[in-house]
Amino acid sequence: MGGAETFFDVLMRHGRAQPDKPAVHQIGGGTLTYAELAKAATCLRDRFDSLPAEVRYLPLCMARTGASVAAILAATGTGRSFVCMNQKLRPPQIVEILQALQARVVLMDAVGTLALRGWQETGVPLDKVDWWVLPGGQWTSLHDRVADGLTVSVRMDAWVPGDVPVRPPASPAVGDDMSACCLFTSGSTGSQKGVRVGRHDLVSRVEAEVEAFGITEQDVLLGVLPFSFDVGLNQMLVAMRTGATLVLSESWLPVDLLKAVAQWKVTGISGVPSIWTSLVRGGFSFDGDGEHKSLRYITVSGGDMNAADLSRLREATGKAGIFKTYGQTEAFRSTCLQPDDFDRKPGSVGRPFADCRVYVVNDKGRPVGAGQEGQVVHTGVGTMLGYFDGDAAAGKLLPNPYHGASDPHRVAVMTGDQGRLDEEGFLYLLGRRDQMIKINGNRVYPQGIADATAAVPGVAAAEVVTWSGPDGGTRFVAFVVLEGSSSLAASEMERMLAARLPSFMQPSVVQVIPTMPLTASGKPDRMRLAEMACTVSAGTSGENLTKQG
Repeated sequence: MGGAETFFDVLMRHGRAQPDKPAVHQIGGGTLTYAELAKAATCLRDRFDSLPAEVRYLPLCMARTGASVAAILAATGTGRSFVCMNQKLRPPQIVEILQALQARVVLMDAVGTLALRGWQETGVPLDKVDWWVLPGGQWTSLHDRVADGLTVSVRMDAWVPGDVPVRPPASPAVGDDMSACCLFTSGSTGSQKGVRVGRHDLVSRVEAEVEAFGITEQDVLLGVLPFSFDVGLNQMLVAMRTGATLVLSESWLPVDLLKAVAQWKVTGISGVPSIWTSLVRGGFSFDGDGEHKSLRYITVSGGDMNAADLSRLREATGKAGIFKTYGQTEAFRSTCLQPDDFDRKPGSVGRPFADCRVYVVNDKGRPVGAGQEGQVVHTGVGTMLGYFDGDAAAGKLLPNPYHGASDPHRVAVMTGDQGRLDEEGFLYLLGRRDQMIKINGNRVYPQGIADATAAVPGVAAAEVVTWSGPDGGTRFVAFVVLEGSSSLAASEMERMLAARLPSFMQPSVVQVIPTMPLTASGKPDRMRLAEMACTVSAGTSGENLTKQG
């Protein structure tokens, strides 16, 4: 993609060059060829062009379907920014986003409509915007009840050109100082932050993944992550950029992943740790010499896995390569551990990805030497334009202090993650800077306690959060999910952790739970865990009390 070419323009080329090739297949749904996807995107582009120029953002309250792909690509063709809303959001959170965007038009389909259930009772002002219903899913009387009271001005039952006046595109030019999309992410306080991604940077992210993973039009990519999550969005755009086939699955169950790879001859999967943990802990694996021989790579993104599970994953993937990636919504893919380095550096998240620079700096902002701890700083491809509320970026997005001949990028993201670089430039993460606790002069990261807890035989998953006791002291609360056949008692876990961890890192409470709460993107839901910690810790003295749920 060069010059001012957009993803919409690329789709038009694919529609002409390979019209009958499947572009998007939804498991349990239908398939859109590249010609059909191009037609759908053109219909939407024409309608978007009819909107007033002040309509800058197009929120999508939609499932991951060919229709939502068409809407995203159409938005790029008009210079407007698309906003994929998490399908787990509820009316109050949806209104919060729409009001922040000053949205006037919202796109939805049958599945997305159900996210609005109960809006009339909550009193949220969803009737203040114009709703467009796009094809996709079966519309029933339930959907009619949910939509009752909403202003629905466009109802598309098929992809046919609309009788609409076409205005000049909202944006006459494409530049890296203009927003292509906005990704809303929840901060540690629960408030939603809109991360603005520039047009030029969005293209650069896609080109970097195409090159690093070797994606061509022959690939078949299995999409299991939401488009509201940067990894899922980038994978979709990579498929559309190269002319590959994108297979969309709503199931993360290992048996369904294996079935999809075999049926569709999938070549690549972008996944998060919870997906791969379920696969290896369930005893599943890919048959690299048989029905899964098409699979050539997977990614571990959005978090890391413990050493034991990474070793199991290596065995389970067979001949397929594993890419471990690290980044944030604000700094997409800072580093990547290539498959060739996986076996010798399994604890690392790799070296800088594509045209990125990664520094580890001390409290004065000066880079530290190999092996020394500091904050991770990101510059280059993947850097956000800023938060939708520009003031919120203070301290996060700063002028690049390392700007020069070797680093031409003008801004830097202070990630808030602590890490260290080894002599070869491989990054190792220690934990969140704002979660680091000093106990008797010792620096403690909850992630280190979680890793030690997860390594206890019989433990399937572990997360650790902090809780302030009545005396103002900090306690660690460990939430543990046991393996299916494990009958491990909390007292036994306490004994094992005492042998593995110094006293200042011992959890005050160990709580066994049936499943780990997760966000829509598959990451541990730390806000929910913090709420649970307050509940299970209430009334405890913090004196190494261990509870079992």
